[in-house]
Amino acid sequence: MRLKLHAAAVVLFSAASLFYLAGCLAVRTDAVGMLYTDTKGPVAATSVKATQGTKTGTACEQSILGLVATGDASIETAEKSAGITEIVSVDQTANSILGIIGTYCVSVRGN
Repeated sequence: MRLKLHAAAVVLFSAASLFYLAGCLAVRTDAVGMLYTDTKGPVAATSVKATQGTKTGTACEQSILGLVATGDASIETAEKSAGITEIVSVDQTANSILGIIGTYCVSVRGN
């Protein structure tokens, strides 16, 4: 009986470790923390000065356990959300807690 419980515990621990190490959730960012990620960085910029961008649009996508992912974090969606016709810059943010839940957003500044 003890051997069966031990074997079950080993299998469960191995499966959980594999699931965790496989990267339940990988957010797009240059710096990824295993416990917590909260980063912001540039994607692109134009020669138009950033101070000339008067509108900001955001588009996001979410993931839960790396099993379910929803959303639209495209530049086009962020651009349309603010009625931008001329893009000045594009930035990204990535957040993840223990690889369980994560969010990736794109912010577009422009006119």
